[in-house]
Amino acid sequence: FDLSIGQGNRALRAVSLHGKGKKVEAESMLDELERRRPYAVSQRQMAMRIRLQFEDDRRKQAAILEKMVPLFPSASHMLFWQSMIYGEFEPALRYAASVSYDDPKRRGGWKSSSDFDDQYLDVVERSEFAGAVAYALYVSGNIGESATRLKQAEDYVESYMVPPPPPEPGQKWSRKVSQDYGL
Repeated sequence: FDLSIGQGNRALRAVSLHGKGKKVEAESMLDELERRRPYAVSQRQMAMRIRLQFEDDRRKQAAILEKMVPLFPSASHMLFWQSMIYGEFEPALRYAASVSYDDPKRRGGWKSSSDFDDQYLDVVERSEFAGAVAYALYVSGNIGESATRLKQAEDYVESYMVPPPPPEPGQKWSRKVSQDYGL
């Protein structure tokens, strides 16, 4: 109970204490939550999100996210976009260097049911990120590298737009291929 539902109770207490303006007590509760399960990423994320919810200072928000990067690499992605929003391109490029879109290795070749759609959503996300990195490079004076990154992003997107090879004579594309490529 203490390390499952008890953790949820601590998080709820921290939210309540923050809401009442008792920031020190709320932080103490979140520290306790993290201390009890220091390697449980979900627990650390929960504490991070509660802290971010009640923190208005952008520098403190960045510090909270930076602390999470070793256990929650997506925090680098969040820091990148936060820096871009505020026009802080040098820090954005620093964070961009640690952003990865590589999927973890899967055991047994299993796939989730949404893998087919996810590969195309991934193209959108990767291309938006690459375009933002290219922009940050450009405004930082790295025009050549910006053009190279933008060209790589264009090539990546175009690789997903290439239609499938024509079917063998007397054969038709499968319904799935026809739907996927709008043929």
